[in-house]
Amino acid sequence: MLVSFPTQRLAHVTGQPHHDFVELYAEALDYGHIPIDVILEEQLEENRQSEYRVIVAAGADASYEGTGAKLLEFVQQGGTLVLGLETLQLNEYGQPTSFDKALGLSLGDAHKADIAPLLFAGHNVKAKAYRQITHDPSWQVIARTGELPAILEKKHGKGRIYYLGAQMQREELRLILRSLLENLDIKPVCNILHHESMKPAYSIEVQPAQRDGLSGYLLFNRSVTPLIVRFAPQSPINDAIMVDPLEGIIHEVKDGQILLTLKPGVRQVVVSGPRETLAGRFGPLKEEGWDLALAQGKKVLDDHEAELRAKALKQQFSYPINLEQALPLDLRTVANRHFVDTVAGDGKGGWTDQGTNHLRGLEWASK
Repeated sequence: MLVSFPTQRLAHVTGQPHHDFVELYAEALDYGHIPIDVILEEQLEENRQSEYRVIVAAGADASYEGTGAKLLEFVQQGGTLVLGLETLQLNEYGQPTSFDKALGLSLGDAHKADIAPLLFAGHNVKAKAYRQITHDPSWQVIARTGELPAILEKKHGKGRIYYLGAQMQREELRLILRSLLENLDIKPVCNILHHESMKPAYSIEVQPAQRDGLSGYLLFNRSVTPLIVRFAPQSPINDAIMVDPLEGIIHEVKDGQILLTLKPGVRQVVVSGPRETLAGRFGPLKEEGWDLALAQGKKVLDDHEAELRAKALKQQFSYPINLEQALPLDLRTVANRHFVDTVAGDGKGGWTDQGTNHLRGLEWASK
């Protein structure tokens, strides 16, 4: 992820939220379980970009002089540049640069288009065209939102440049970025699916680690409810087992997946590796079958629902009454009246200001 201080500083002057897009894109990648790193514009001079295959510049409208040239050189040598919404078209003082000419793509006014479907890599998401786009023939439109260009691709030297010109929610953006990177053979570190629906589970943060021949994953459920999920590492180790070293549990593996119950705000650790290595490192480990894991997960869900119901009942407001002295009243003959009292004591409104028609005047009111 490219972080542009010129973009952030300019945003404080213009009030434009462009610099917030970098956080949106970072979250989409993070919850797409794509490992990310940060590179500053200043580090391009140090050629740090050579350490990466893809650079994502999201919402970066302003940049230092020379940043665009460095990024084009990165692409020329085989890298991939993903431009999200903005295109480094301004300098740090908000004045236009010549980078859009070198890029062959320029942005116009903001679009007033409605939200429309965006079809890409088998995904159908909702998106909104960001700004008007003008591009030369070197660019190819590979996805549209409605009739408007949404994703464009350009070959440059040994590499490629992608421009994402549509605004999306984080979950939709996660699908698009993940598919785009998978086309570049950059895959997520794991796959996490809801147990029953088999749909991707959102809002689960995963931090991977590789050490001493073992693969570790720190999982954190960022939602507000517990989730039963199927977890599968992208590149499983042959003849490896998966364990929870904190609980001393060996998870049963089915079709390369294990069953996990992730409580909100509680971390969970999974380590994958040879049985002998894990037993030697973490001590005695007990087997936990799939059915037992599922039963325990359902109990966690049931307990959570019961806790929510109890909390809701506790928060309800009610007057304490003596049920022995309470009688049901049939208000159907009078309940459609407004009972609005605009003048006190005039006998024309309210619940108790209507003479024989008020509540105490009804035949059962004094009983």
